[in-house]
Amino acid sequence: MKKVFILLFGLMCLFSCSKDYSKMIIGTWECAESNEDGSVTVSVEKYMPDGTFTTKNKMAVRAGMVELDGEGKYIIEDDIFKIQGLVLKYGGEKIGSGDDERKILKLTDDELVFELWNGNKTTYKRK
Repeated sequence: MKKVFILLFGLMCLFSCSKDYSKMIIGTWECAESNEDGSVTVSVEKYMPDGTFTTKNKMAVRAGMVELDGEGKYIIEDDIFKIQGLVLKYGGEKIGSGDDERKILKLTDDELVFELWNGNKTTYKRK
């Protein structure tokens, strides 16, 4: 009986220590990165509990600042963040759509780090 209790206690600890990324990611996150050409990209992403998200991006290009808005759905499976049906808009008009996957490398109360498909890492701070 004692061994069964110890085993059950150990399993409870194991499962209670695992992170529930789908709950932890809910909220608004901001990323500001310097690009190789010296320009800066600012991205604000808001993840809702119903599995939807919005994104607002500002990028410096030769012609000036470009603002892109997007929305879609997300699913988190283990440490894989899957974007489904992302629709990007520029000036209110659809310019692209698609799906994407990112790996969650780190998710705490105030920091989110993704590894993108190309191996680059993107760090967000909770806003």
